[in-house]
Amino acid sequence: MKLLSLDLLAFGVFTATRLEFDPDRPFQVLLGPNAAGKSTALRAITDLLFGIPARTTDNFLHRMDRLRLGAELAAADGRRLAFVRRKGNRGTLLDAGGKAALPDAALRPFLGAIDRTLFTSMFGLGHEALRRGAEDLLQAGGALGESLFEAAGGTRSVRAVLATLAAEADVLFKKGASIPTVNAAIGRYNEARQAARQAALAGEDYLALEQVLAALATASDAQRQELARLDAEQRKLERVQRNLPRLAARDEILVELRDLAGVPDLPAEAREERLALLGRRHQRADQALRDEAEIARLAGVLQGLDTPQALLDAAGELQRLNENLGAVRKANADQPKLRAELAALRDTTEHLLAEVRGGLTLAAAAVLLPLRVIFAPSWAWNGTIPTKPTI
Repeated sequence: MKLLSLDLLAFGVFTATRLEFDPDRPFQVLLGPNAAGKSTALRAITDLLFGIPARTTDNFLHRMDRLRLGAELAAADGRRLAFVRRKGNRGTLLDAGGKAALPDAALRPFLGAIDRTLFTSMFGLGHEALRRGAEDLLQAGGALGESLFEAAGGTRSVRAVLATLAAEADVLFKKGASIPTVNAAIGRYNEARQAARQAALAGEDYLALEQVLAALATASDAQRQELARLDAEQRKLERVQRNLPRLAARDEILVELRDLAGVPDLPAEAREERLALLGRRHQRADQALRDEAEIARLAGVLQGLDTPQALLDAAGELQRLNENLGAVRKANADQPKLRAELAALRDTTEHLLAEVRGGLTLAAAAVLLPLRVIFAPSWAWNGTIPTKPTI
């Protein structure tokens, strides 16, 4: 990756400052007096690529939300990307115009697997890091390669790390010793190998054991089959045992059926009819009990009555009148109908008489009869016609 340009839009002491770099030069130097902004530019490159920290110290001139950095990068395959980085928590990578958000993965083709820590230690060495590296070189005592590695990588003392690793190695393994961890593990491994060799079988013993194992497997299969047969037989006997009470009850029923051999077969609906008859029988029995209670009550009422002797003597006449009561009630009920029929007959008769001779009435017509009509003594003319006159 190459940095083609760096735009310090609003960062530290810079405002709208642009630095351009020649892509054809492999090495370029920025010179400036103290406090000119060289360290600020170095921090700007780191913050541009990996984001402006939440507690940055480069906001003394511009507000936090106004901090802006821009750049144009070139990848090894020739791809280029111009973008802007703003201060924020999310979506801080913008396009070159600073409007549309870019995904965080947009820088991955240019950075690869490098993160902020590695970039700072390998490419972002500031004044303090260089000073510490120089002190390590002075203390190296001839180990120049280690000191250069530390100075370039920003790592802690390689000598200290190597000493720590050597101490840990002595704890794990020491030649000729038996206590360290690896030595003890090797001893256990050798003992296990010896035990394995002692436990190994000769070829003849192995074949004999294989034959014994095959015989045991055959016997085991036969026993499993026998066990399955016995299990099935047991289940069968259990079923028989559960059904023994039912068989005894069946035998009793068969004996009862033999005793009923001469009884004719009843129709299918006999049961329902029997239940219905039993129901009606119970109803009649209940009604009989109620009737007996009512008879007893009426008998008590009769015993308490004081009936005159004359009324008792007229019992026959009263019975006759009670029998004729229905006919009398019917006659009274029919009387309005008969009266209407009689009135209709009178109207018809008078109409016919008027047709014979004008002004002739029913009473006048009775006088003109050629025969003497003798009516029953109980009948008298009252404007009605008797049902059966006597002549």
